Amino acid sequence: MRDIHDEIEELSLEIANQDSSLHSYDIAEKLTKLRSLDFDSYVSAIQKIPSTLFADILAEMPIYIQEEISEYVSTKKLVNVTSNMDSDDAATFIQNLSEEHEDVVQIILENLNVEEKEVLQQLISYENNEVGSYMQTELFSANIDDNIGDSIKKLKILKELGKVDNIWHCHIVDAQSKYLGSIGLEELIIVDHHLKFRDIDIEKFKTYSINHTQEIKEAVEMFSNYNLSSLPIIDNNLILIGRVTSDDIYDVMEENATEQIYNMAGVSEQKEQEESLPSLSPNANFKNPKP
Repeated sequence: MRDIHDEIEELSLEIANQDSSLHSYDIAEKLTKLRSLDFDSYVSAIQKIPSTLFADILAEMPIYIQEEISEYVSTKKLVNVTSNMDSDDAATFIQNLSEEHEDVVQIILENLNVEEKEVLQQLISYENNEVGSYMQTELFSANIDDNIGDSIKKLKILKELGKVDNIWHCHIVDAQSKYLGSIGLEELIIVDHHLKFRDIDIEKFKTYSINHTQEIKEAVEMFSNYNLSSLPIIDNNLILIGRVTSDDIYDVMEENATEQIYNMAGVSEQKEQEESLPSLSPNANFKNPKP
């Protein structure tokens, strides 16, 4: 049987090396495991990870770790981490952190730029069952009169700056930013780049969209029925304000399936988690540890 100290050392080295081949989810899993084996090593590891990388990692970590993270990572770093997160992940993190550290949340919000702060305040204002609470504001859009080639160059710049990821469509709007339709990138790359978007055959555009206050279950149905990878979100004036992606929809479906299983078993999810929590004994500075 492998010695626990060897496992701790191996995990610490893997995290410290920040192997680029590891997905942020894998690093989050290793950190969570390290936390249960050696809390001091875990704290040391998360404090050394650069903010840009830690933004992706923290988004993948369990709620209880997000709730406590401000006790072990500086507020200054958490401001940078929040700024580097996708908007939907940042909103989720802020909501989780606010459960026990509302004062830290206020400091984070005050130190974000005006646009970031406004976006987060908008996202956390939605009810949990509303599509808007799952919204990501980062997307690729263009005006109907824009040149296709210039828009593709714009996307390239956005990708290089890390402003967008998981882009499958270009969402088209009019002069008032009202949503008109979307065209897949696989269609866009074969179109004459000297043309404008209004010159594209209307049949190539998809017009699926959903209002920001509709229930998330309606978005789930649309993803299932139409095999979508993302869905544009509009406000009450038909203005394009964001999108919900398949990743978020899969999370919703998984949560619903888990809830149904617990209901069938006659227990609540919270009770199930409480009964399965490991007994931990981190250092004395770890006050009332969570799982």
